[in-house]
Amino acid sequence: MTGAMNALTPLFVVILGAAFFGAGISRRNGMGLFIALVGVLGLISIGNDGRLVNWADFNGYVFLVLLATFCYGLNLNIVKYWFVELKPVEITAISLLMVLPITLIYLFAGTSFSFKLIHNDQAWLALGYLSLLGVMGTAMALVLFNAMVKVVSPVFASSVTYLIPIVAIGWGVLDGEILTFGHYLGIMTILLGVWIGNR
Repeated sequence: MTGAMNALTPLFVVILGAAFFGAGISRRNGMGLFIALVGVLGLISIGNDGRLVNWADFNGYVFLVLLATFCYGLNLNIVKYWFVELKPVEITAISLLMVLPITLIYLFAGTSFSFKLIHNDQAWLALGYLSLLGVMGTAMALVLFNAMVKVVSPVFASSVTYLIPIVAIGWGVLDGEILTFGHYLGIMTILLGVWIGNR
């Protein structure tokens, strides 16, 4: 379900671009946004048993997913309209350096990371694999993504989020997550709204 909500990113790109960066918003964008939001509301209102959730038991963490897609849309507009002169490598370096202090504080003060490095022989191997994943899966991917944002429109660049629901549903099903007809209906409504808004 969170993957389906990530598909809202292109619509947040359109809204934020119109509100803060002087980009235009069409009637089709507005209609697509409305349909997608109906899908999101339907999706977060359905419990694992397929019935409407009791709002006393509502999972408020859903709004963190929406906040993440909002921030992603904001990021795309900022990169496209404010960082035109910077190279993709520079944008990636700045963004990763901004989160480095928070990450290091959490890593050394909030986890047993240093203890495991000293007392576990396999910890250094794991650290090597994580470093490789960070360089190849995050840093290099960000450089390529920022290069794409500079060449095409932010809405087109954010279209990568259309693949997230497919992957997320696959992982959820493999992990034993229960999806009912209502969940699939909500997901399809979101994707229909995003498709209409960005066609």
